[in-house]
Amino acid sequence: MTPDEAEQQARIRFLHAGTGFFRAGQVAAWAGVVYALVAVMQRVSG
Repeated sequence: MTPDEAEQQARIRFLHAGTGFFRAGQVAAWAGVVYALVAVMQRVSG
């Protein structure tokens, strides 16, 4: 494996980690929005 190949592998791995982290952040953001909406609805109806 040449240094160039190793660098390419590392770059691909880094990109995959980045997209995974981004997706997890999106899911957390959606969960927060849904939770806030439910809390507001309960407060209004309660």
